[in-house]
Amino acid sequence: MSGTVLLGFGVEGQAAARHFLAHGTGPVIAVDQRARTGPPPPAFADQDRFLWVDEEHANLEGADHVLRSPGIRPTHPLVKAALGAGKTVTTPTGYWLAHHAPPGTTTITGTKGKSSTVALLTALLGALGLKTQALGNIGAPPLDAKMPTASHPVAELSSYMMHDLPMGPYTHGVTSLYREHVTWHGTEAAYRAAKLRPFRQDPPARGLAPAALIAEERLPAAVRAFETQVPIADGRLMLGDAALDPVALHPRFAHGGERLALRAACAFALDHAAPDAIHQALCDLLPTTTGLPHRQETIPSTDGRQWVDDALATVPEATALSVDRWGTTPVTLLLGGVDRGQDFTGLAQHLARMAQITPIVFGPTGPRTAAALHQAGVLFQQTDGFTDALALAPRITKKGGVILFSPAAASEPPHPDYKARAALFRAAAESET
Repeated sequence: MSGTVLLGFGVEGQAAARHFLAHGTGPVIAVDQRARTGPPPPAFADQDRFLWVDEEHANLEGADHVLRSPGIRPTHPLVKAALGAGKTVTTPTGYWLAHHAPPGTTTITGTKGKSSTVALLTALLGALGLKTQALGNIGAPPLDAKMPTASHPVAELSSYMMHDLPMGPYTHGVTSLYREHVTWHGTEAAYRAAKLRPFRQDPPARGLAPAALIAEERLPAAVRAFETQVPIADGRLMLGDAALDPVALHPRFAHGGERLALRAACAFALDHAAPDAIHQALCDLLPTTTGLPHRQETIPSTDGRQWVDDALATVPEATALSVDRWGTTPVTLLLGGVDRGQDFTGLAQHLARMAQITPIVFGPTGPRTAAALHQAGVLFQQTDGFTDALALAPRITKKGGVILFSPAAASEPPHPDYKARAALFRAAAESET
């Protein structure tokens, strides 16, 4: 039976089902374990061409398309069966990039910095008069009943989306590449390969990446360096003959990660506009721009301290950029989470040069983080868990100081994700008077 098979039926899978029901003719087969115990989502219950089956009863024979939800691993039996039968497997976003993306499409990935870069680039392209839209992780699923009409869409891609990403008419960018998601990909090498996949295709995608990554991975000449496209001198971005001081336009760019995201956005924009036009657009845009939630987000508090939620800084490299923002202001830094084998040596050495920062380490990463800090000569406090760290932080932080939750590790049980920890951090900030 021909048709489209959707492995997993979350947000992206449901959007893809709407697309093929609106624009296709064959059956749309949604494969989801929830089919064992219940009906499909109400919007699909009465669709004549929609089939709702569990994994044990899935039939891939004759399928025109096999599209997996990003969370479905390449080791899944149905993915392996589809590949063994000679079928192409990708995500709905991958299908859109291969079949529907306009030539002005930009895809952006990275361990950290991708969401901020997508948000800034989308705003910048809009300010330059181009029709743009954020898609993917930070925006809407591109494959839906109503397709994107932007001539210059910007898609944020996770490594889960990129494992089997097909070729397409897009420019690709990698903002950073650190150890992450090894459990899902199997190895760090596989994770890195997924992020760099468009650059390894024949022909390689045109794109941008940090100079060190280009050299380390020996990326092809089609990949340009952010540093070459938009140099940074004394904190200023060089756009042609003009120097832009982003901190003077908005204090959020005192954070190194935000400044690097802005540089990346400018580098992509140079494919579509002259440097002086970009400079003028940023002068108009940046004073009113806002950052994304859980990225150096100040939480309202009346206790005389500044509580800052940086919950998405889940690798040591991101935390190192985060602490740089605060200069000589005293900072209490909350560090901890699930142990994924990250190396905290570099972060500890970075903190050793910043005497005004007092780390509180907690959770499964606590012992290894504490050992790295001790080796670097950093004075720190240690608690058992996140709740204890939240209670201790205001007791050791003087008025006028900063309590920074930039954990350098992902969420640990019983906290299911970064949003749960961020909610606890916000509650602690709002409870202090």
